[in-house]
Order: sequence, then structure tokens, then C-alpha cells
Amino acid sequence: MLTIDVQKVDFDPDVLQLRISGTVQSENELVRLGAHHTLTLELHQNFTIVKECWDQIFLDRLEEAIHPERQAEIAAVVMQTGLAHVCLVTGALTITKACIDTNIPKKRVGSSQHAKSIVKFYEAVYQAVIRHIDFAKVKAVLVGSPGFVNQDFFQYMQKESVRRDDRAFIENKSKFVLCKASSGHKHALEEMFSDPGELAQTMLRMNSSRSCIALTHHLLSSLSRNHGPNDGYKSGQRSRNIEQVYAHDGEGSRSGVLRLRPRCQGARAARH
Repeated sequence: MLTIDVQKVDFDPDVLQLRISGTVQSENELVRLGAHHTLTLELHQNFTIVKECWDQIFLDRLEEAIHPERQAEIAAVVMQTGLAHVCLVTGALTITKACIDTNIPKKRVGSSQHAKSIVKFYEAVYQAVIRHIDFAKVKAVLVGSPGFVNQDFFQYMQKESVRRDDRAFIENKSKFVLCKASSGHKHALEEMFSDPGELAQTMLRMNSSRSCIALTHHLLSSLSRNHGPNDGYKSGQRSRNIEQVYAHDGEGSRSGVLRLRPRCQGARAARH
């Protein structure tokens, strides 16, 4: 095992590698103690991080990195006849939670196989939506398709949810936004988000209101009046402003506390 004191971190997005540099802190047969060394970390490679102070800021960042879908406030279903992708969208990632690919036979006179296959396909997408989308956190669900596929699917969801008394969908159907997409492939998501009309509807379903922005501005203005070395501790005295900003979202999807701190203890004091 090789242990180094990290002094520099570089991320290469092209190859998804993290290069960390520092001095060697433990005896190793390959690298002498105290030597400068660089390690390359890749996906699915185990490693251990040791810090003297693990305050909540670092723990929250780790939690976001391990479970990025928990930060998603927008879900998207992009579909065409026989193909659908159910995704969660965060500020930095689009996470595919389910891909439904079903063979749909052509319409033939006197045959009901086409209609049965369509129903089977809609049912699979319906189950994926219910299973992978947490309506308590997600504030808008975009459903895009060419033609009228998304409308037919949405009507199917409405009908089935009433028949099954599916409260998860019935209570959140207002979050669904129907929009256009050229196909059911994942790259068509870009078309859905580039439509200004549909994007406006999506933002209306999210709780980023003017009053929240005003509260944030008031908080930052208040904190900027402090210039001493103990600003992190003074910020704790304004916790009511902080709580007002983060509690503004009635669904509690972005819980947390903003902290300004000179040291680790300041973060703990401000949090409590």
C-alpha cells in the first residue's frame, strides 16, 4: 500500500482519470519515503481518503458524488414507438435509469398484435417511471416524442392510474410536461431542453421563485458586512436568514445550511 500527502489534484475529463500528487508518507519497496509521487485513480479503483477534519461540507460532497440522482429535480422520458429512455437530470449529469426496447409488429388487417404490443410497451415505460422517479424530489417530468406518442402514453398513464388508484401518479400528474423530440434515443433530450416554450413550463413547475432569490441576496448582503477573522462564527448568528433561504422550498429537496468558516469548527458552529 502506498500513502501520500496530497498537495495537488488534476482531473482529466477525456479519460476520466484523477491524478493526485504529493509526498510519500509510508515505507514502500518501490518509492522511497518522502519522495514526490503522482498517483492515477480511475473508475472502479479502490482507494482510501484520510482527513484530519471531516466536516459536513466534505461529507455532503461525497454523498452527492456517490448518489448523484438524489440531486435531480428534473426527470425526462424520451420515447418513440418501441423505444424509451427514462432519465434523471442534475446540474451536471443525465443519468439513465431505464431503457425500454420492445419489438412492435406492423399493423395488419385482422390482427391485434400491434395494439397489444403498444399496450405492453406503455406498461413497461409506466412501471419504469413509477419505479425510478421520486416525485417527492422531482419537480418536473418532461415527456418527449415524435408525433403523438407521448400524448398517447400520457393518456394511458392517466387511465391506468385511476383504475389502479396509483396515488404516486395521480397526485403528481401536474408535473408532467409534454414536448417534442425527434426520436426515443437519449441524444434527443437536447432537443427537449432547447425548446424555450417547454423549458418555461418546466421552470414554472420548479420552486425557484423570485422571493427565494431575494432572500439569498439579502443573506449575502448581510454577511458581506463582516470583515473580521471570525466571520465563520458570526455567520452562525444569522442562521435564521440561512434557514429561511433553504426552507423556502416547501418540499425540502435542497436541505442544507450555507456556511462561511475560517476553520472546521466554524462550520460545525454555524451548522448547529
